[in-house]
Amino acid sequence: MIPGVIRSIVIGIFRRDDQILVGEGFDKVKKNYYYRPPGGSVEFGERAEDALKREIREEFGADIDIWLFRGSFENIFVCDGIPGHEIVLIYETKFRDQSFYQLDEMNAVEDNGEVFRAVWKGMKDFDADHRLVPEGIERLLI
Repeated sequence: MIPGVIRSIVIGIFRRDDQILVGEGFDKVKKNYYYRPPGGSVEFGERAEDALKREIREEFGADIDIWLFRGSFENIFVCDGIPGHEIVLIYETKFRDQSFYQLDEMNAVEDNGEVFRAVWKGMKDFDADHRLVPEGIERLLI
């Protein structure tokens, strides 16, 4: 996140029964957990679908199939006290390797080498202390 810069990101919705795969984070200022579907920045000259495939390969070491564009929206937020602004593109996706669906949690790696935990969660698992982000994404997941 670079303050003052609008970032284009792409995220993938992976489904396992009534759950979605989300990466877990903790906001040190708000003192609560947040969960975001996996994905990341779209680089200049890169198509969003290619960016999503690259991000998942980098984070999970996995290849995916993208089968449906869910929508896009603008996300203006504050995380760890730093304001952010994103244009978010959302795709329904599937792991090619079905063994990922057998794991209840997995470790993934960010571009900076930081490891984060990814877990499967149902929509009922999110609340004020365990937020689904980007805020408003739930309306595109139905």
